[in-house]
Amino acid sequence: MITLSFEPSVSTDVVGYNMYIDKNTLSFTSMKYDLGNNLIVNLADILPIDTNGIYNIGVSAYDELGNESSIVFTSGRIDFSVPEPPKNISLKTIAIK
Repeated sequence: MITLSFEPSVSTDVVGYNMYIDKNTLSFTSMKYDLGNNLIVNLADILPIDTNGIYNIGVSAYDELGNESSIVFTSGRIDFSVPEPPKNISLKTIAIK
């Protein structure tokens, strides 16, 4: 599980947060996700499963009128690769006497 967490804005008029993600320079034109009031987000719940690589991720706060703060950001590797499944599975019938 890959989670993004952050501390809430100290502004009293904040009603939610936006998350931005981009492999390149992060800006207000990057992929945007409305997080509502969630301060901890499981990225697998909102990002496409093929989102692998190093990404810049940012969060901004917004108020009731849609005014948005600047973006604070971090970067890191996102890898939703899954392990190979087991092999040679078999089922045997055992006679019970």
